Amino acid sequence: MGKSTVALILLTRVFGTCHDPCVVEYNRGGHVAWFEQAAHAARAAQVQVIINGFCGSSCMTLASEARPYVCITPRAIFAYHRTNYGDPIPLGRDLDHWIRVRGGYPPFRGVPGRMSYDAARAFWPTCGSRAPEGLNEQ
Repeated sequence: MGKSTVALILLTRVFGTCHDPCVVEYNRGGHVAWFEQAAHAARAAQVQVIINGFCGSSCMTLASEARPYVCITPRAIFAYHRTNYGDPIPLGRDLDHWIRVRGGYPPFRGVPGRMSYDAARAFWPTCGSRAPEGLNEQ
């Protein structure tokens, strides 16, 4: 089984049916380890992930860890909080710093913090022509 096939299987486990590119319309997150595994596989296989809507918690972890192959559309919005163990969700240092400067990570069962598309553009490239037709519209 090739790297790309493995990556798409793991991405499908966390997002539902995925192709290359894998378009995320709405994802509330889930088991951090599954999202990290999918992120590493997507990065190794160079599978493009397009964030085109809500990407919460572990989804944001995946977007952080697979960053070279992730782009965002104007519909992208990220949410973050502490894990059910009380730790911050795993993110790159720059994202972690951005969150801590803005008050830190809300509790696991609390109202999650949000990162808008405008803020996210400092961390991820916009998809531009890489996105399928119609995804770059608000």
